[in-house]
Order: sequence, then structure tokens, then C-alpha cells
Amino acid sequence: MNDWSLLPLPEPRFKEPGGWLSAYLRFTDSSEAPDYMRLWCGIGAVSACLERKVWFDQIRFKYYPNHYIVLVGPPGLSKTTCILNALELVEKVPRDQVPYPPGEGPTNTTWQALFHRFEKVARTVEIPGLDPMPMSAMTLKISDISSFLNTENVELVGFLTDVWDCPSKWDKDTRKDGQKIVEGVWINILAGATPSWIAQSFNQNTMDGGFSTRCIFVYAAGKVKKVAFVEDEIADRKKYDNLKEDLIADLVRICRIMGEYKLTPEAKAWAKDWYDNVLWGGKEPNESTYLGVYKARKQAHSMKVAMCIAAAQRNERIITIDDVKMAVSYLDHIEPEMLKVFSRIGEHSLSRLQGEVVALIARRKEMSLAEVTRYIMRHIPDHNQLVGFLQVLKESGLVRMETNSATGRVKFLWVETTE
Repeated sequence: MNDWSLLPLPEPRFKEPGGWLSAYLRFTDSSEAPDYMRLWCGIGAVSACLERKVWFDQIRFKYYPNHYIVLVGPPGLSKTTCILNALELVEKVPRDQVPYPPGEGPTNTTWQALFHRFEKVARTVEIPGLDPMPMSAMTLKISDISSFLNTENVELVGFLTDVWDCPSKWDKDTRKDGQKIVEGVWINILAGATPSWIAQSFNQNTMDGGFSTRCIFVYAAGKVKKVAFVEDEIADRKKYDNLKEDLIADLVRICRIMGEYKLTPEAKAWAKDWYDNVLWGGKEPNESTYLGVYKARKQAHSMKVAMCIAAAQRNERIITIDDVKMAVSYLDHIEPEMLKVFSRIGEHSLSRLQGEVVALIARRKEMSLAEVTRYIMRHIPDHNQLVGFLQVLKESGLVRMETNSATGRVKFLWVETTE
């Protein structure tokens, strides 16, 4: 195997706090998107260079530095530009200067097509002192996630859920081709979405399940500044071009990092205290089911991010206390806005359900409370939500409730309109 470290590269690596990530934020500071959205794209780019060649070992399982990062915001927020800017640097990494060039995946596909793509990018990683390891790794660049992911496609969602944990082997029985096996699976995603797509595409079951909590949703309500012409924001074009070349050169170094990451004793002590006393220190008031499930995944997210932060700063496979703190702070920062996005889950489905119930009452002219309740329970099993839905239905003005004074029975009546 070639000694890739002997190939010439500019010295030194970025010495500023944050290393490559801080330099990348300087490089993209003319963007209209907020810095934290660009930061997460930078993390996705570092991940794309590390792939399955590095890991954090927990004996029974390993954490690998892959992410499902989804930028959420209204149209025109420069989400696509953020994604392209980050991954363009990865694509410009000279293939002859790294032992295992980053693998690229399709942008619009089925799980079957993804499976075939994994087969194409499959290779064997050789790390001195270790047995050769199979690796099928790719990063997906998806400007509009709606063109890629249909949350009603159970097979695709199940596939993405399974491979987030980077199993050593993933197999699938198919009618056409029989059993198909991919070894060393690793997939990294940078995608864009709108809040309305989230609300329309995720139901309560999807939200509380495994896939959504494996995603990192980075939300922004709007632009942080207006930039009519980017060229006016770049004062020194030569300095800008030099920084771009330095960023690509540093990604070459990141691509060459291979092997196991270790926590320093101080980092491990801090991470344990955070896990015991902060993450699981007590349930938050009105904590949603989604947040509870997400918290169970947050330690994995933090270790995956910490590896990227470490790789962005140094060649040594060491995760410091600052790396872990930074990873947790990045996740903490986006969570309040992320929960705002998910608070809209169910809005569209409940609106449709209200329309169905009103239409049913209109056809029958009247329905008993028991009949309406049974119908709604098929869609809303939670008692409190059901009571709230009935109250909204009552106050809508589209139907009215009437109580029989003799029997005490309640019924819904269709309200005739003159429109």
C-alpha cells in the first residue's frame, strides 16, 4: 500500500479554533443562509471524506461519522447552494492524492437503485496493522428531498433506517435477484426540505419511529442577509481562491485519516457526566414522544459529530473534551427550531380528517357522538387529542352538537349553508 502521507501538501493545517470548519465558514460568509446551516454542510463534507475508514469502538457496536443532515427552510433560502458549496469541495479532491476517493451516490432513486450503487462503490480498505475491511460508502447530494424520499415507501425508509448504523453486512431477499448482500455499508446524506414537506410527509408514527430521529434537521426561518451579487461580497478574489485551494488540500488530509478514534480521559469523563446528568437528568415538561426517542439517539449523533470536529482540526485520531462539548453544543443549538418544525406534524392530516368527518355528517345529516368518536378513533387513538379534535369540530361552525334532554345523548348535526 502506498504511503499517502509522503505526497506533498501545503503546510500547516488550519490552526484556528475549529480548523477546517471555521475556515469553511469564512469561505462561505457571503451566503444569505445562516452560519449554523453552512456549518452543518461543512460537517457533512468532512463526513464525506472520512467515510467508513474511521470509527469509535464500543465493543458491541461502532459509531461511524455519517449523518442524515436535512436543511429545512422556505424556498429561496439558499439551501441547495449551501449543499453544493460544501460537496463541490469534496468533489474537487484530487483522486490521485487519496487512497480511497469519496464515493458519490444518486440524487433520485429507489432502495433497489441504491443497492446497485453500493455494489459499484464497493472496495476493500487496507489499514496497517488491521485486517482488510470491506467498504461500500457514498454521500448523497439532494437539493430537494421530496424528489428522493417518499415517507410512505416503507422499503426505502426501512433501508435508510437500517444503514444509518453502518452494519457490517446488509442483505435483502428479492423476487427477481434472490438474496442481495452489501458489506461495509456507509451512507451520508445532505438534503434540503421545506417545512410544508415535513408537515405533509411525516405522520405521528414516522415521527416517533426510527428514521426521523436518525436525521439532523437544521431549520432556518429566512435569510440572515440579502446578497444581490456575490462578487460584491468578495473583496479579494485571489485571497478567496487561495482559501478554496487550502480547503481542498485540507480535505485531502482528512481523506487520509484512517483507523479508530479514542476519547481522551477528560473527554470521556465529561461525556459520561453529560449523558447521566444532562441528557437523562430528567424529563422536560411536556416532552414529546419524538423528543424522547431523539434523546435516545443523541449520544450517537454527538459522537459522530465529534469525530468530524476532531478530523477537521488534527490528523491524530483523538477526540478531546472540547470536541465533545462542541458537538453537543451544535446539536443543542438546532433542537429548539427543529422541534418547531415537528410541531406542525399532523396539521395536514388532521385538516383532511376534519374534512372527511364533516362530509360524512353532511351526507347523513346527523350522527351520534359515539359514531363520530368511533370514526375518529381509527385515526387519533390518543384520548386527549381526540377530545381536542371534537372540540375544534364543534367550534368550526360547519356542524353543531345537540343534546337530547330526555336521554342525554349527544349528536352532531349538519349545518346547512346558503353559500
